[in-house]
Parts: sequence; structure tokens; C-alpha cells
Amino acid sequence: MSELVAGEFLGRPVTVVKSTNPTIENVTGYVVDETKNMFVVHSNDRDIKIPKSICRFSIDMGSEKLIIDGKFICYRPENRLKELRRITKNIRKVK
Repeated sequence: MSELVAGEFLGRPVTVVKSTNPTIENVTGYVVDETKNMFVVHSNDRDIKIPKSICRFSIDMGSEKLIIDGKFICYRPENRLKELRRITKNIRKVK
């Protein structure tokens, strides 16, 4: 599982499972860009900027579906490997 989290989220199907902002809850699409604090998700022919810190995401990693609290992945993609131990403690697999 750790190699999945350390990898890229770009191009992966993602759903906002829970958010403090009700307008972005249940948004489903593909991650087209990622910064330290945001996912840009392509959904319904438009790109939506979604803050990581206020959301819980369901991310399809191919063989597994993961539920990840966004505040635990608020790192630059290139720095995520350094924080891997902290991130993997806060991930839940969904079957």
C-alpha cells in the first residue's frame, strides 16, 4: 500500500467523500493536477479546484480503493515519499 500512496495521484479516479464545503461533496472525476494544498479534478467537462485539507477522498489506485483524509496528504507530490510513514497510518482500504 505504501508504494501506492507514494506514487502519483495524477490520472486517478477520485471522489470527494466528505467535505466541510457542501458544494464540492460527491464530486467525482480524474485528478489532472496536484499542488501542495489542492487537487484539480476534471469532472463534467470542467476542472474543479478542490482543497485537500477540508476533504476526505476515495481514490481508485487500480487494484485497491483508498479512503484518505486530505489533511494527511497536504504535501508537494515530490515530498510525499518523505512523509510516507505518517500518511500510511491514516489510510483506510475499501473493498
